[in-house]
Amino acid sequence: MDQLPPKLARRRIGRRLRCWGPAAALVAVLGLSGCGRGSPDSGTAQAAFGTTSYRRLDGACDSPFELAQQVLLALERRDVEALEHLRVSEQEFAGTIWPELPASRPERHWPLDYVWGDLNQKSQMSLARLVQGYGGKRWRLMRVDFEAGSTRYDSYVVHRDSRVTVMDGSGRQHRAALFGSIVELDGQYKLMSYITD
Repeated sequence: MDQLPPKLARRRIGRRLRCWGPAAALVAVLGLSGCGRGSPDSGTAQAAFGTTSYRRLDGACDSPFELAQQVLLALERRDVEALEHLRVSEQEFAGTIWPELPASRPERHWPLDYVWGDLNQKSQMSLARLVQGYGGKRWRLMRVDFEAGSTRYDSYVVHRDSRVTVMDGSGRQHRAALFGSIVELDGQYKLMSYITD
């Protein structure tokens, strides 16, 4: 796999539930409900977590391609901590992402702590499977695509159903879903989660 420039290489990169409630929460979180505008009452969700709106995503990358490269490099090293750092944190989710999601509206009755807990648990399970299946392998990134397009919110964009095209050591290309949606905020890119199903 091609190596990143030293500046980027040094950068610290940082139960599947069988009921409809958690699945519906995940769909709402990923913006698949068809609604794209945040709620004017979203400050309530922020107050519950004691957060303020973030405009900077810690450890974010400058493009989806760079983000996918960082995922592949961390996978090659089996560096779970770096892989976790590439997705939005609980504070970033609560302070920036959640207030604009349709699920955050009071009439939806989705508590932030429940939605984050469900998203986080499923992402960690998906990440464990990802490291088990792809960890320790070297891939060259060719491209990143979004099969479900993008959803624009007031202050960020969610690029959905990420797919990467990679080349293995023998020159064969593979297309894979290594992670879920990518969040774009002011030219910064982080993963929403590692959930791909």
